[in-house]
Amino acid sequence: MNTRTLYLAISVSLLMMVGCQKEDRIVPDTSNPFYGIYSPSGQINEVSSSSETLLTTQWLGRRLLSVSNDDITNQYNYDGHNRLASIDSNIFFTYNGEKLLSSIKIILSDRTRTLMFKYDGKLMPYMVVDSILYRTSSDINEWYSTSTACLLEWNKGNLVKAIPVDAGGMWYEYIYDESHNPFCGLALCPILIQDSLLQHPSFFSRNNILDVIGYNAEGSINYYCHYGYELYNTWPQVIYKSVGLNNNSPQTFNISYL
Repeated sequence: MNTRTLYLAISVSLLMMVGCQKEDRIVPDTSNPFYGIYSPSGQINEVSSSSETLLTTQWLGRRLLSVSNDDITNQYNYDGHNRLASIDSNIFFTYNGEKLLSSIKIILSDRTRTLMFKYDGKLMPYMVVDSILYRTSSDINEWYSTSTACLLEWNKGNLVKAIPVDAGGMWYEYIYDESHNPFCGLALCPILIQDSLLQHPSFFSRNNILDVIGYNAEGSINYYCHYGYELYNTWPQVIYKSVGLNNNSPQTFNISYL
């Protein structure tokens, strides 16, 4: 498992949601997903591909209550400051004294992952440390752990580089448009538990991703993904995705809003 590809986008990923109905009259500053609040002007209702529905949502005012995909529904819970506190009963979010995301703990049947975010006086983390405690399949009492760290570079609310502290690891750079990204701050469970989160920066970046480029340590391209968009009032309604330098296996996704 490549642990370096997970922490980021979780980072990114992370955060959701907005307040109770009393707070629905107040639109919070959601320019930074590390505040833990998700309240986009464009509220996603459904994401589909061809005739298949990939994701549906349930809202109460401006508060996202649940996200459903593949017949699984995940419930979102909030703290007294309207920040995302947990998803179901196995993903937990904590915040530091500056009210920024401090950690995410993900408890699965075979491992527990803890992501710790480090700040240097700014509103975006400069580093994330990903620690994982694994349980072996042969003995439930036998565990082993790993820990990796990644340096993060930001520009205008977008993650532009992710560089492992281990110089031998794979690193990523990202290119964006200037339109609204409705997924910014949207913590989706299928994304949070996968190995390749660094390939999905849309969950923690302000604008829509155009290109994701992954480099080996020697500088050659190991991964490339390109996105295109059809926009309405600066919000994407159709997303085109192709993986590989030759634009192999293009996919089309449709977004509907409330």
